[in-house]
Amino acid sequence: MLFLCFNKKESDFVYGLKIKPIKAVVQDFKNKKEYYFKEGEGICIFNIDGKIEEILAWKRILKTAGIPYLITTDFDKCGNDKKFVIIVKNPEKVSQLSEKEEIDIKNFVKNGGIVIGDGIFSLKFGQLKDLFGYKNCIPSKKRKKMTFIRGYENKYLNEPEERDLTFSHKKESIWTNGIILGTAKPLAFFEDKNPAITVNEYGKGKAILLGFSAFDLVLRNLSNRDFQANAKYINHFEPLSDILVFFIKDLYEKIYPQGFTIYTAPYGFKATFIITHDIDSTAGVKNLRKFVELENKLRCFSTIFVQTKYMLDYNDKPFFTPEFLKFLLELYKKGFEIGSHTVIHSKLISRFPLGDCKESYPFYKPKVTGKYEVLGHPTLCGELKVSKELLEGSGIEIFSFRPGNLEYNYDLPLAMEKTGYKFSSTFSAENVLTYFPFKLLYKDYSGESSIIEIPVALEDELFPPLYFRFDAARDLFKKIYYNGGVMVLLIHTDLTWFKPKNIKILTFLEKFVKSLPADTWITTIGKVGEFWRKREEVQFSCKLEGKKLVIKIYSPFEIEGLTFKKNSSFTFYTSNENLIVKEDFLIFKKIPAGISKWVLDLSG
Repeated sequence: MLFLCFNKKESDFVYGLKIKPIKAVVQDFKNKKEYYFKEGEGICIFNIDGKIEEILAWKRILKTAGIPYLITTDFDKCGNDKKFVIIVKNPEKVSQLSEKEEIDIKNFVKNGGIVIGDGIFSLKFGQLKDLFGYKNCIPSKKRKKMTFIRGYENKYLNEPEERDLTFSHKKESIWTNGIILGTAKPLAFFEDKNPAITVNEYGKGKAILLGFSAFDLVLRNLSNRDFQANAKYINHFEPLSDILVFFIKDLYEKIYPQGFTIYTAPYGFKATFIITHDIDSTAGVKNLRKFVELENKLRCFSTIFVQTKYMLDYNDKPFFTPEFLKFLLELYKKGFEIGSHTVIHSKLISRFPLGDCKESYPFYKPKVTGKYEVLGHPTLCGELKVSKELLEGSGIEIFSFRPGNLEYNYDLPLAMEKTGYKFSSTFSAENVLTYFPFKLLYKDYSGESSIIEIPVALEDELFPPLYFRFDAARDLFKKIYYNGGVMVLLIHTDLTWFKPKNIKILTFLEKFVKSLPADTWITTIGKVGEFWRKREEVQFSCKLEGKKLVIKIYSPFEIEGLTFKKNSSFTFYTSNENLIVKEDFLIFKKIPAGISKWVLDLSG
């Protein structure tokens, strides 16, 4: 579709741009059914009466960790193969286990199982107090810190930032329960010296009690509703949302030594690095070429988020022109990813109304009139839909989005789904306190959306310039790399001479890329998002059958390069040409859609 109008000055408004109309769609991702394997290793989430957000928190933890699970309200359905159970209880609701449930849970632990209790303080008549080895608890909303004891060993939680944790930098904090010990021993303490996590030996097994909820430690952060748990905004390492991932992963690997978890990168890569650029100025358009020429030489294609600025306003003159679009199309064909960076790049996008997703160019004309002022009825749908239609009008597929100033609107997941997006890079990693992709939540906690969020870990605008932060940036990457995480780098391409941030920025970029380990996956937001979109849907089971380890995998998609990581250093053999063994990794060249069965030989 082509629009031709001539009632404005050429310098004020760009007319004549092609669009590819998209129709707003409504999809129901909340009621999507999950597939579970009842047999084989894994974790059973026993939901007594947990709220949906509490279950969502544990699902997010286990998905990130790559651990198979099933969810049930019937303890018997956990099955005979499961040695690890997470009991989830609504802390605000007093309720009681049946006599059979209480006996079965205790026998499960006596026989060597592990249980983790989340919210079990509200069980009636002190049920399970003897199992978890506690006498009582002291609730509080004033505790802001937690520290693991020196004797707690976890190969993943090996950095100071992973052992000394902060919940809040405000007066208010999350609800916590200081645990009054019975027979249990502490693994972590709050700052008031009350135990925060305890473990109780019970028969052959263990019962671990949490003095906080998984929702408060994970999902609250990921939904941008924490009590400012992060000390810094960006460029530092603050992995609070990842702590339970590695706490559970360490336990899981010990109880299932001859097993696997799904790794966080494909093809045996150990970590992921993504270069992104925000094009939101005339100078950024002008100097983009210098960056892409360097990246092309380094063979590392970036994701370029483009503001479709077609109207003069407070910020800048219009720069989204047919000539620029032609250049973007050339980059797209070479392997660079192009994403949307809104239409007007307003600092107020977090307050924009949703809109009706019928907004269209050239009739959508909001205008930034000041740093925190905007006229012309901007909407979230308008910023997403109009920018996507304009970019796709030139033949570029658009699936990724980043708002200006990393401002989050709580309607973003819904609006992105309506307008056909799949991937977001909206948050700083420290804002959500994670270095892994995750699904954005609907604002009412009714479920996870289909949108994969990949947060930004390192950026170029804060002082000092990146060139002088090379060592700090490398240290940050090393910590993310060790955990198998994703580092997203944001660099603006303006190269404005009077801005200190631009000092030798190209030199920094080249040096940094060349310093990365060879087993780093250097790629784009779209490719990482697509990998994680498929990874999210995979369920599997491992089961020992004599000297054979049988792996069953369910995936609704065909997946290439999915990688499993061994839980220990056990040895196995395979003659399957579709499998590659690399160090601790088992790489599947191609997994078919549906259920597939794979057999590994442990006999030697």
